[in-house]
Amino acid sequence: MEIVVLSILAALVIIGISTNWLRVYKRKLDLDEATLIMRFNYTRSKDNIIMFLNDFIIDCLQDYIMYNITPDSGLTYITKERENIIRNDLKIIVSSRLSPFILKKILMCYSQDHVNQIIAEKIFSAVTVYVAEFNSSSNKIVEINRGTKKTPTDLNNDW
Repeated sequence: MEIVVLSILAALVIIGISTNWLRVYKRKLDLDEATLIMRFNYTRSKDNIIMFLNDFIIDCLQDYIMYNITPDSGLTYITKERENIIRNDLKIIVSSRLSPFILKKILMCYSQDHVNQIIAEKIFSAVTVYVAEFNSSSNKIVEINRGTKKTPTDLNNDW
């Protein structure tokens, strides 16, 4: 009987110590966050955040292109439907890769609703620019091939 009572008391002491430690750790995190907010430089950080978001979204888009567009080597034109698919897939990639810490830093400049809007606009513009470049470059290739009828001997002379 004494062993059971001692075991219960030991468990209660361990739970009490763990709870106290977690409370102290939470307070330390809150203090670190408050210190960060106090030292926060809005104008410089806002510019850094915008540049970071641009780079981050472009990086995600490049990964998407590498795994989804490049293997489809016969693709010569991206349709509006495929552009929408790329945009939706990119939204998923960006939201899954955005860490909570970075999101907190972004939220120091923008409200939650505005952050979502900014990210959506940056994704929209990045995909639109990529698709426009992709489609115009493939159109140029098609026009060159259509515009000049080269014979195999002409091709040999180009070398």
